[in-house]
Amino acid sequence: MYPYGALVTVDGFSKEICAYHVALLIDVGLVEGHIVKTDGAHYVSAMINRITSTGYDFIDGIREDTLWGKAKEYVIKPWLLSS
Repeated sequence: MYPYGALVTVDGFSKEICAYHVALLIDVGLVEGHIVKTDGAHYVSAMINRITSTGYDFIDGIREDTLWGKAKEYVIKPWLLSS
């Protein structure tokens, strides 16, 4: 758990990659937070202020294997193939 206002980091990933993924979470309404970008629109860092009710619904939903399987098939797999 991060203290309020802490930068989001994940071992093995740059803070820029973490910031980009937090931006995606913000875009779809799963969390509220702040993204720091350069003038060239490159992501620098990110902070998550809170998980939204939609985010909690998503978390509850992925606890069910069938919904998590659909998320992997229709969201994660296409994203991995496009990267």
